[in-house]
Formats: sequence, C-alpha cells, structure tokens
Amino acid sequence: MIKFVATKLYAAWCSQLGLAQVEPHTILNVNVENIVVYYEHVSDASTFGTNPNVEVAAVSRNFQTSVLIGDIVSVNGQPTKGVTVHTFRTINLRTAPTTGQAIADLMRANSQSLTFEFLRGDDSTPIGTTWPDTSRG
Repeated sequence: MIKFVATKLYAAWCSQLGLAQVEPHTILNVNVENIVVYYEHVSDASTFGTNPNVEVAAVSRNFQTSVLIGDIVSVNGQPTKGVTVHTFRTINLRTAPTTGQAIADLMRANSQSLTFEFLRGDDSTPIGTTWPDTSRG
C-alpha cells in the first residue's frame, strides 16, 4: 500500500513538471515622432526616396508598397532613442470584392512588417529589437 501511495505522489509531482510555463505579458507604450511615409509610386526605382520635397503620392487601389520611418522618443514614459520601420503592402482583401480588390475568406487592408530598435536615452547603448508581424483589417 505504501509503494502504491508513493507511486501516485511521484506521478502527481512529475505531472506538474510537464505543465507549460507562460511568461507574463509586457505592454510597451512606444512614443514615436518625426514620422515619414514613403510610397513607391515612381516608375524609376532609382529615384525612390531621393526627393527632399514632400510629394503627393498617386495611391493605388491594391498591391502598393510604402515604408514608414519614425524616431522612438520614449517607452512607457521613459526617455529612449531608436527607430521604427514599418513596411506596408496594401492588399485590400474582401469577401465580395469590387474592381481592383482581391478575393479572400476574410477582410484585410494591408500586410505589415514592423521593426522597433531601442537604444538607451542617455548613452545610446543598444537595448534590443523587436519584429512583430501583423495584418491589419
């Protein structure tokens, strides 16, 4: 009887070792300034991003690419340096598309790739980089 109880206790103890460990979530409130969006709207790719003047983009209905660049100035209220770069591809997925839209089982406006690179605010020591990938509706 003692051997059976010991076996049950050991089994119960071992089962706890197999449970998944979930890290607590951390919310980062990132403040960004000096945001500039570059649209790929020129027929000559060698001129992309070279004009110092603000241009009015001929925004397409679908498949247009744009790049957003901004300066990170704080994270959770603490002075921080860094840069964020977002690459967008307009895709206009629709369940009942009109001309110029793509058909899909769900609705989405674009696909994005995001990068956030963080530096200490006082001495510019690298803190880290994150690359959350996402789609937006």
